[in-house]
Amino acid sequence: MSYIDFHTHLHAYPDPERCLEGLNRLEALAVACSVDVASYLATLQLAEQSSRIIPTFGIHPSRADQYVDTLDDLLPLVQASGIIGEIGLDRTWWKDIPASQQEKVFAWFLDQSVQQDKYCVIHTKGAEKRVLEMLRHHQVEKAVIHWYHGPSWIFRRLLDRGYYQSFGCELRYSAAVRRLLRLTPAELILAETDNPDSEKWLGGSQDGPDLIIRVIRDIAAAKRIKPELARLLTVGNAMKIIQHRPAVG
Repeated sequence: MSYIDFHTHLHAYPDPERCLEGLNRLEALAVACSVDVASYLATLQLAEQSSRIIPTFGIHPSRADQYVDTLDDLLPLVQASGIIGEIGLDRTWWKDIPASQQEKVFAWFLDQSVQQDKYCVIHTKGAEKRVLEMLRHHQVEKAVIHWYHGPSWIFRRLLDRGYYQSFGCELRYSAAVRRLLRLTPAELILAETDNPDSEKWLGGSQDGPDLIIRVIRDIAAAKRIKPELARLLTVGNAMKIIQHRPAVG
């Protein structure tokens, strides 16, 4: 396996076939996060075409209001997903979704991840302290913190708990994110693109699977190691999580 993109949204690509071709060309694996039921089902369909896709089921905080009253109906989908995500809290971009609803959905998924002994991929934007509090309260041990960009003291607490950290395209643009990466022990670093939208949101234009190559180079530059070592490091860390997945189905 040449590359592992630990956080992408394949369901959002207007041309999924191009994305699959890119994964094959790179000999890469994509951990394809969902944001709701429809996106998970779409990702499952893509995964039927390629063994390079690992679909994960979660309800993004932006969709919490749609599922807060029917969470138990989601149990079969959670049980079928080897990794849970994307889940979490957002008090920056999704203030219109009540915090109480976001937290109820997040708590339910955290409980499921613990009960089923599964890693979960977590969104923290603007709610970093509350996310840390909830992870502690629910005694979550297996977590991946996706694209953290918040207070460094909370980041250090997340590292103290042994949570993986996925770094992506913002490394190119943010000195603050590069500083967080330099704080991160090598054994907790993962690479992600969060594409197809994130690089464009930051002002770039690259939206395909090949962006993971640049991310690896940026990780290497920030950590002052060779790109090949950064590639091997992130692949090795990701495989520890992927191989931990319990048998489903």
